[in-house]
Amino acid sequence: MIRFYIVPMVGSGANRADARRPKYFTDAEAKPVTRYQMRGFGLGWCLVRAPEITQIQHDQLTAQSDVYAFPEDLSQGIGQAAKDAVKAKLNAVGAPYNWVDSVSTWRGIVRGIAKLFVIVSMIRNRKPNRWRTFLDSVDWSAEFQSLPQAAQNRLNQIAQAVADVEEIPPTMTLEGLLIRFAQRLPNMYMGGEDL
Repeated sequence: MIRFYIVPMVGSGANRADARRPKYFTDAEAKPVTRYQMRGFGLGWCLVRAPEITQIQHDQLTAQSDVYAFPEDLSQGIGQAAKDAVKAKLNAVGAPYNWVDSVSTWRGIVRGIAKLFVIVSMIRNRKPNRWRTFLDSVDWSAEFQSLPQAAQNRLNQIAQAVADVEEIPPTMTLEGLLIRFAQRLPNMYMGGEDL
């Protein structure tokens, strides 16, 4: 069975033996216990696609309080109670979440999360490391015009490169901006699967 999860990341990333990886998907020696692909969101969380997970492994994962499991059938519609649960999880991991109300299927939710995680990784992985600090403490409802000038300049560069946006409106929120960036990304693939 193929399943998707949001899980914490572990490992310092200092070397191969302590690589950044999804919690619960590796043993004590950082060796995978099942195949997986992941999209990281910052240093703390990731979206994981597990193409060969067993029911026993799935049950063990869902017993963990810090794991969010998506349904196996991503083509299903998503009701308001499930949207609220997804929004709560995204909020808990520090990710934008208001966009969830506009999506009608689980596949749309997983696709949106994957795209947001890619955009945030693009911003986060820029040098110097001040971007990491900025993203760790960001208020997603903040307006673009309220950001420090260096952040505005960098986001304008990304907007032009990724989203073909000439100028970011001053009152656009950071969440709205990330959603705009994500919508401009092509289809997302994880493990060869079109999300």
